[in-house]
Amino acid sequence: MKKIIIIVSFVLLPIFIFAQAFVDVGLKVGGGTSWLLNTNIFDDNSYSHRFSGAFNGGIKTSINFRDKNAITLEALFSSQKQNFDYRWTEDSGTKFDDVSEISWNNLDLYLLYRFYANSAFTEIGIMNSLVQKIEMTDPGLAFEAEDVSAYFQDSYLSAVFGGGALVAGEDSWTLMAGMRFHYAFKDFVSDEGNDLNALSNRDIDFTFPNPFRQDFSGQEFNPYAEDSKTNPLFVEIIFELNFGLGAFAKQTCGGRTKWIGGGRY
Repeated sequence: MKKIIIIVSFVLLPIFIFAQAFVDVGLKVGGGTSWLLNTNIFDDNSYSHRFSGAFNGGIKTSINFRDKNAITLEALFSSQKQNFDYRWTEDSGTKFDDVSEISWNNLDLYLLYRFYANSAFTEIGIMNSLVQKIEMTDPGLAFEAEDVSAYFQDSYLSAVFGGGALVAGEDSWTLMAGMRFHYAFKDFVSDEGNDLNALSNRDIDFTFPNPFRQDFSGQEFNPYAEDSKTNPLFVEIIFELNFGLGAFAKQTCGGRTKWIGGGRY
């Protein structure tokens, strides 16, 4: 009898915990802009960040508690890049304007909390980016999609904040649209990529992410006086198509469950 009580308790406990909890799955696709923020480059008159496009897509699932709250897990593949404009001068006095591009591909894993209200939502959470490949292209250095993964982190963690609203939907599916901001607090460049002495042994005369660092005279390539972290930023508009799977427990009084963006209204 005691064993039966224990077994029944373990069966019933999740039902009580997830009372009025609903599950959905979905597809996501988004696009926007990505940046490698470095204060030394922002302060350098010979260097500038350029607007760079980025996109992602993948799958998600949500556990929705009652009408307002949800925990969301997502796995998205992303393609991001940063273009830089820079000027440099050869010893002969010839001046050049050049473009450097760093591009990287991630598998991004999200853990998010959502709050729903009036067919709209706000979300906050974290994203762990597993870097798949990083390439650098720079005509001035004769770089043609060079693999520079060794000079960057193989993963980084970002804070995520966003929001959105219902676009269309019925009882079993919904289409949501929103905007997200991702900011990584960790330096994207690895210790090796920041170590000028170690890089010199590989005949590389610069540290990453930027190939040249000119002093203000415009005649020499000198390191900055102090190191500065390089933080990835990703801003996007994202679309989400959700499909309701079912509920952990039925609504009381025979009420009908309606799926709206993973929540019930």
